[in-house]
Amino acid sequence: MTRKSSLRKRIRSPNGRTQRRAAVRDLPREFLEHSVEALLACGFEPEDLVRQFADACRKARRPITPWNPTNLQRIHTYPHVITHWHRKVHLLDDGKPRALLREQVLNLIVEVFPDTDPTEIFNLLLRVGAIREVAGLFIPDDRKLVLKGVDLWVHGFLVASEYLKSIQSNVERAAEGAGLLFERAVLCPRYPVRRLLKLETDMRARGTSFAEEWDATFERAEVPQGSAESYTPVMVEIFLSHGGQDAGVPGIEPQAVKLKGRRGKAQKTSKRESS
Repeated sequence: MTRKSSLRKRIRSPNGRTQRRAAVRDLPREFLEHSVEALLACGFEPEDLVRQFADACRKARRPITPWNPTNLQRIHTYPHVITHWHRKVHLLDDGKPRALLREQVLNLIVEVFPDTDPTEIFNLLLRVGAIREVAGLFIPDDRKLVLKGVDLWVHGFLVASEYLKSIQSNVERAAEGAGLLFERAVLCPRYPVRRLLKLETDMRARGTSFAEEWDATFERAEVPQGSAESYTPVMVEIFLSHGGQDAGVPGIEPQAVKLKGRRGKAQKTSKRESS
């Protein structure tokens, strides 16, 4: 699949739902193609990559469950329900989401995603802890979604795939003299290990504020359901990378500081900080 054909599949059209699913089914191959292109650009030989990939596959554990392409849509799109829950005035009480009956939550899901099964989305949000039940009512646990296990791997797979595509896009744009998609990385080669825990704490607080700011921006720009205007998903991903685990530094409970898949006209953005 060429990059242009992939982009066409991700843009809404009269049969947009079918085309988006087709793009999801191609993601594993797309991820591998972008990875190979990046490695070859760095100077690795194709024969060595084939041998190393085969060796890695032999050593890896076999999957417990087969690949399900709809997992990507579930993990990155459905939490958007929680955003609407935090934004709609009639669902707030003193600025905070109020507890809803199950039927009210299902109605909200239908309002946000009219072409999906609301019960399926409801059960997913409940399973991953995005919502919790209190005395027969349901309320969002937080504005972020903490992923674990397979869900976290699925999230990481999509983020890595999107980042590789951003890099390829910037390489192509630079060659054409066009503007680049935003990307920044901050690196400290000798950061004190004793300060890593504080770094993670600070990053969580500042990253959360940054993510919520963009969340509000995307909310204002989101194309309404039923609109004839073209739209495409955009994502801002914030993450911290360090070698503290190798140094025996105890970590703190991992939490995703990220924006879920969004629909809007804002420019796709990627930001990374490591200091």
